Amino acid sequence: MWSPKIAQQRYKQMLDYMYGPGDYGVFHIQAYNGQGLNAQEANANKHVGARLSWPFELPGGRLFEVGMNAMHGMFVVNNGTAANGTTLFSFNESGNTGARGYLDQRLNFNIYWPPQPWGFIAEYSFGRGPERQANGRVSESSLRGGYVQGHYQWKYSDVALANFYARYQEYHGGLKFGVGAPRNNMKELEIGIAWQPDPQWEFTTAYTFTERDNTFMTDPGLATAPGQQFSAYGNILRFQVVWFWN
Repeated sequence: MWSPKIAQQRYKQMLDYMYGPGDYGVFHIQAYNGQGLNAQEANANKHVGARLSWPFELPGGRLFEVGMNAMHGMFVVNNGTAANGTTLFSFNESGNTGARGYLDQRLNFNIYWPPQPWGFIAEYSFGRGPERQANGRVSESSLRGGYVQGHYQWKYSDVALANFYARYQEYHGGLKFGVGAPRNNMKELEIGIAWQPDPQWEFTTAYTFTERDNTFMTDPGLATAPGQQFSAYGNILRFQVVWFWN
């Protein structure tokens, strides 16, 4: 991971804004086990990734970051088991039930414009990964998705602020960490307020309008011939309280 001094200073300054990304390097490369957190590695293949970004400063001192990252690896899908112990959602294109690795690739672009007092964050990704098809078989398939979030930060005292935000996001592709890598077509809009009356407390209220595919197959279906997924709508109200202990 590498960042020159001028970039380190700008990254540090952006951390003073809410949702600051931090310093992950102007350029970095990485190699890691790609099965996710708290999961045993399932093959000898390693995921590799690279990142390139730069924190710009405009006349007047406004900062923003533009970056991109990419990763490549082979991911082994969790097949799951049915109630009788048989393998579930495990078929690959040829109809075999043995575990196998699927191509797992992403290319991501991002921009972060800190709230000064207006700001926005946007990301977009596309690539290929495992996805369960309508016939219950998992195969490599294309994926795409991203989000854009606009926000306004109101600092009404030396220590207190309120951040008003709205975020829209979409994703179309397989959920590789789910059992059988189920398909998901998701569209979601969230509006909320994050209020910090002092540096040690944060209260967040958010309301979400969501449309997405359910992750489990529905009846009719058997362990060897799962049924179909369906699209569902939902409205979610969330409350969160965070206490920063220092």
